Amino acid sequence: MNRIFTKQKNSLALALMIFFSSIFILAAKESFNDGKLTRLTVNKGTLSPAFNPDIKIYDVMVSFLDSEITVRAEALGSENLIQVNGNNPRALVNDARVSLNFGTTLIPVFIFNNGQIIHEYYIRVLRPEPTTAEIDEWRRFPRECFEDPNRNTDEECTKDSDGDGVPDIIDLCPNTPPGEAVDRFGCSLNQYDSDGDGVPDHLDQCPDTPLGEPVDENGCADSQKDSDGDGVTDDLDLCPNTPAGEEVDENGCSLSQKDSDGDGVTDDLDLCPDTPAGEEVDENGCSASQRDSDGDGVTDDLDLCPDTPGGEEVDENGCSLSQKDSDGDGVTDDLDLCPDTPEGEEVDENGCSASQRDSDGDGVTDDLDLCPDTPEGEAVDENGCSLDQIDSDGDGVPDYLDLCPDTPAGAEVDENGCADSQKDSDGDGVTDDLDLCPDTPEGEEVDENGCSLDQIDSDGDGVPDYLDLCPDTPEGAEVDENGCADSQKDSDGDGVTDDLDLCPDTPAGAEVDENGCADFQKDSDGDGVTDDLDLCPNTPEGAEVDENGCSLDQIDSDGDGVPDYLDLCPDTPEGAEVDENGCADSQKDSDGDGVTDDLDLCPDTPAGEAVDENGCSLDQIDSDGDGVPDYLDLCPDTPAGADVDENGCADSQKDSDGDGVTDDIDLCPDTPAGAEVDENGCADSQKDSDGDGVTDDLDLCPDTPEGEEVDENGCSLSQKDSDGDGVTDDLDLCPDTPEGEEVDEDGCSLSQKDSDGDGVTDDIDLCPDTPEGEEVDENGCSLSQKDSDGDGVTDDLDLCPDTPEGEEVDENGCSLSQKDSDGDGVTDDLDLCPDTPEGEEVDENGCSLSQKDSDGDGVTDDLDLCPDTPEGEEVDENGCSLSQKDSDGDGVTDDIDLCPDTPEGEEVDENGCSLSQKDSDGDGVTDDLDLCPDTPEGEEVDENGCSLSQKDSDGDGVTDDIDLCPDTPEGEEVDENGCSLSQKDSDGDGVTDDIDLCPDTPEGEEVDENGCSLSQKDSDGDGVTDDIDLCPDTPEGEEVDENGCSLSQKDSDGDGVTDDIDLCPNTPEGAEVDEFGCAINELEETLVIDYVDEDVIIVDWGTEFDDLGLPTHIWVILENGERVLLPITWSQEGYDGNTSGVYVLIGTITFPNSWIDGIDRPVSITVIVNQKPAPEDLILTEDSFLQNEYEEPIYIGDFIVIDPIDDQHLIELVPGEGDNDLFVIIDGQLYWNNSELRPGETTFIIVVIVTDRDGNTFTKEFVITRRIPSLEEVAIPNTFTPDGDGINDTWGINSLRMYTGIRLTIYEKGGELIFRSSNPMDRWDGTYFGNPLPIGVYYYVIEVDDIKQTRKGAINLLRKK
Repeated sequence: MNRIFTKQKNSLALALMIFFSSIFILAAKESFNDGKLTRLTVNKGTLSPAFNPDIKIYDVMVSFLDSEITVRAEALGSENLIQVNGNNPRALVNDARVSLNFGTTLIPVFIFNNGQIIHEYYIRVLRPEPTTAEIDEWRRFPRECFEDPNRNTDEECTKDSDGDGVPDIIDLCPNTPPGEAVDRFGCSLNQYDSDGDGVPDHLDQCPDTPLGEPVDENGCADSQKDSDGDGVTDDLDLCPNTPAGEEVDENGCSLSQKDSDGDGVTDDLDLCPDTPAGEEVDENGCSASQRDSDGDGVTDDLDLCPDTPGGEEVDENGCSLSQKDSDGDGVTDDLDLCPDTPEGEEVDENGCSASQRDSDGDGVTDDLDLCPDTPEGEAVDENGCSLDQIDSDGDGVPDYLDLCPDTPAGAEVDENGCADSQKDSDGDGVTDDLDLCPDTPEGEEVDENGCSLDQIDSDGDGVPDYLDLCPDTPEGAEVDENGCADSQKDSDGDGVTDDLDLCPDTPAGAEVDENGCADFQKDSDGDGVTDDLDLCPNTPEGAEVDENGCSLDQIDSDGDGVPDYLDLCPDTPEGAEVDENGCADSQKDSDGDGVTDDLDLCPDTPAGEAVDENGCSLDQIDSDGDGVPDYLDLCPDTPAGADVDENGCADSQKDSDGDGVTDDIDLCPDTPAGAEVDENGCADSQKDSDGDGVTDDLDLCPDTPEGEEVDENGCSLSQKDSDGDGVTDDLDLCPDTPEGEEVDEDGCSLSQKDSDGDGVTDDIDLCPDTPEGEEVDENGCSLSQKDSDGDGVTDDLDLCPDTPEGEEVDENGCSLSQKDSDGDGVTDDLDLCPDTPEGEEVDENGCSLSQKDSDGDGVTDDLDLCPDTPEGEEVDENGCSLSQKDSDGDGVTDDIDLCPDTPEGEEVDENGCSLSQKDSDGDGVTDDLDLCPDTPEGEEVDENGCSLSQKDSDGDGVTDDIDLCPDTPEGEEVDENGCSLSQKDSDGDGVTDDIDLCPDTPEGEEVDENGCSLSQKDSDGDGVTDDIDLCPDTPEGEEVDENGCSLSQKDSDGDGVTDDIDLCPNTPEGAEVDEFGCAINELEETLVIDYVDEDVIIVDWGTEFDDLGLPTHIWVILENGERVLLPITWSQEGYDGNTSGVYVLIGTITFPNSWIDGIDRPVSITVIVNQKPAPEDLILTEDSFLQNEYEEPIYIGDFIVIDPIDDQHLIELVPGEGDNDLFVIIDGQLYWNNSELRPGETTFIIVVIVTDRDGNTFTKEFVITRRIPSLEEVAIPNTFTPDGDGINDTWGINSLRMYTGIRLTIYEKGGELIFRSSNPMDRWDGTYFGNPLPIGVYYYVIEVDDIKQTRKGAINLLRKK
């Protein structure tokens, strides 16, 4: 079916002229070492500008007919690679064919060298949409293809290269990707990209993207987006995350996002917005120089006493008397009884140091008094000690009584002043403090611990070590002469120590239990037979037993549960049930009819009656057991136990609602006709299998546990897994687990857990066991878990956290190179001044300023405020010469400072003068306050130093001295007089110029609110002003006369038909006329010779006839050449809006009275029904199924076609594709056809094609998973009767066909293999080497390789006697 399309730009003649043209431009060759292109060509259009290796961007204009362009690029040098539009880079030359959408397509050309882009070129190709004229001409070009019946099958007319349903001859997009719906141009939505940003128009939320700007997936560049909705586009927005509702500046930043003074506090919270650069601030944005925390009048940066109590006077340092400590002893001056305490000495609460006190009044100050508690009146030496206080070794015994004057510090001593380390009580040469054996007999040799051999007993068992064979005896255990306890001995060598061994004489090599007893040493049931010989290990206590340890009640030769002495049938077959006499049914004949009970179907046959092989007489034959003899039974197969009527028929053979399920099992007797039902006769709409209140046909979770609440889909929390982490919602403590993360049983991933509660999630916590309450770093490690310098001391205890690698440290983590004995910051090994006073800073040699005079001016560096005084200059007490002082601190020394009293902090010029001390323009306002520093001489100024010629009060750009409109609203443009349009009324009509739509109203005319008078308005837009328009409501677009009246508003001949439709404009007055304004008795004939063709109508697929918008009138051509509009009606015949294509509709014109139809061709109009978009998607409700052993097809799921246009489709498997031959689609449902089992395969691929009513197709591939049942789920028969009757004569398992790699073996009960096969279809006939095996129990083993499972079981082989 051919189609005609509209829309495009440019002329067809131009398009055809350039359609096959190519322009090749050769650039002058340059040295290939620079890597630039030497040649760049396109086969459509022309590069603009002409190619030049140094020009990077080119434009190309092509015809709307050009759907692709070929770009070819060349460059010298094999080391340089060329890439065109992202294709594979190649050396020397590369080309690419690029599809063109309507709009602009950007084609990049890159030159690579060593993997890096060294040059970039871009070609912007514009493919415009055609004009209406071009389309009209283009439409006629292939007209013969659908009008000439001899050509409409030519390949030229029908060829459709991209298969989109639009022939190439009229296809503007010949490379449409397969499956995409196209419009009348043969173009899909994805091929329209008006702004050339790479995002098709139908997805492009920003259709006017500036050329070349990168865009996101929605086709929006940053200049088109305002992500935070603050009114500033993202490309200009310096603050992209402005909170909603906050006002922003031109940079898109709100106060909460700006920090004008750079102090780290945003402007909305900053109480001190002008903090000097670099000063630290508090949470209010205030630095110390801006705060006075204690309100003492001294800012915090200068306040040495920041917590002055309220109301106390302070000095220049902000300190009150109660805060000063003149001698620095820690006691304020008002409380200090010793105000001149030497620096660094500790003092008591009165401010007195030890050098100022004599606590015991012995004449020696406390700092020198070694005996501070000398009793009053005793004579003391220079250390303040009396005789009774002199104890040189500090052992508590005065020196004059101490026999051991050098006792080590801290050692306990006896009354003679001797410590254990100074005594050797047993005279063995080892002092008592080291002697572990203090009572060594005299003369015996001892070790370093002072013990002789007879005194060393490591385990304290009373046997000396040199005699002790068991040196590690537990404390308190009794031992033998060798020092061994029972727990250390194993006399019989059975592996159980003697203390636990209940059988101490076990022969060597025998296995024993935990009590050390072998079976031949035990009699567990106490029957006199040891366990190794006892075949009945659980004999009741007191029962007599035989040599096997079995009592009479335990002997059961045939294993039927009845002891032999009571068993009347001693040879009962294995596994058969028996009565109290030990007899199985196969051994009894209760009714004496010659048929054993196990085979007797009629066990109560009256004596003497003849029976058949089943033990039944004629009166007892009721094959279905329904109580009706077979000769009366109309339903001979009634299920056992079912109630029957007089004809022997049960309810199980009736089906009242015709659903295929008999009434006796039909739980839903009123199933709607045609509904599919289950084995209970219930359709899904009648069942609620899990009782959750949602019927099965709607229930997506058919196995909801009882009592759980469900949603509309029948799913409870325990059945849903919202975040897909494998833990159902009812158990999931972390319902938002990120996709792909493993979780624990609570549904939490490591990124959601913090096991040790340290604030760092487990997935990044390098220290998962942080003690509670400890702060951690970003790795989740607290100080007690880290050893940053690797010195073996954790960071929380390490006083020296940066110990050099390899140095030994003490318990505080400090190495020798980190200790500083005098606390001057220089380690002892480098300290040249080891006695630096406490608190003084030192240099690299450990020397403080008080020990140095660097500039040799006689003032030590600690007091020298000018440490670089030139040699020979006199200095004051601060070490400063006159050339080094700046009295007002303005940076200019006093000798050259012209402004010696500059206020603190003000910047000055080279003369030492600040702005507050200068008035540059002499206007009486100092420069620091002067906002207008260049005031013309003599002009008066305001307090800001500005004259009228320097001010613009209303900010309109016109200074106040010449501004005639001083109150112009902000933002309005003004003229040279400072007046905006809202302040002027140029035509004096009372409406200001800014809202005056008619600025030139003639003087004196009344105007409306828009400033327009009647002579300036044309309300109906007919070109005649309202003041002279006699027809003020002329319909839009109609031509009017000088009075403003159109033909539809006039009736020139007064016949009641307006001139626009009056075909007889000169009807005599009073004559009756028809609807065309012609007199009914008109005798003069009018000949119509032709009609004017109407434009082709193009509509969407599915458009009904009444919605086509067909014209109700048509232009006809009269014999005199005049054109007249007449009514027309259209025939619906042949039109089908549900089939795309071209339709020619026939119309019937209504002619006026006396008019003659002389048209010699059918009156027709062409309607094109666009091709319907193809279906969007195909969904399969279920893609897996469970294989079974039956041969019927297995239902998998329903297909659902996603098609917003139509709901009628044909769904088919594509022949020969994938595994389609294994599946079948029936009524839109997918089935496994079970034609082949394909053992071992679990995954299959099918390809499905959907065809809609317009012939569009949609193909989709599905992966179907087959679940193979486990061996435990397979039904395996346990009995067969190989008696040759053709019924159940062999044993096998058909279901094994589902598996690969099967091995089936059968054994007799003694373990002998009697049957083996790897063919799942092989069956055992009950023989072994052709010989029938006896009745009995046999055992099978099934092994399946592909599922790695094994199953074992028993088979009963039975035969009739």
